[in-house]
Amino acid sequence: MQADGSDCTFITEGCHPAWSPDGLLIAFSHREERGYEICAMTVPRGVSRPLLSNDWLDRNPAWSPDGTMIAFDSKPDTPRERKAAGDDEEIVVMGSAGAQAHAVTVNYRVADTGPAWRPRLRDEPEPAGGRVRPNGGIIVPGRP
Repeated sequence: MQADGSDCTFITEGCHPAWSPDGLLIAFSHREERGYEICAMTVPRGVSRPLLSNDWLDRNPAWSPDGTMIAFDSKPDTPRERKAAGDDEEIVVMGSAGAQAHAVTVNYRVADTGPAWRPRLRDEPEPAGGRVRPNGGIIVPGRP
């Protein structure tokens, strides 16, 4: 696409696109039979594939700075699920290939949306690994 918006190429249907850090993939939300799912595709005109399949509205993917994980917000899709979950949205993290999805926030009746990653600072050491607090907060080694 040109700066003036001309010369566009349609690549897929979906919303909330996010480029991978290496620029080779786009993660996005796509309406599937059972709700919005996080999908990824190679660019240009690659094959789109769902990374996760569930009955929740999965939206707003955000790649980790190293491209190994994707965070997104997820909300129950059906009235029954919404009632059980308190019509709640949570932040979920999964591997960039769609494996090991787990919620990093658990807040009943509080919407957690629009995840974003903090880039590692230039002189900051590589983290030894983080863990999730029982209340949903993320703990990074060496930080309160």
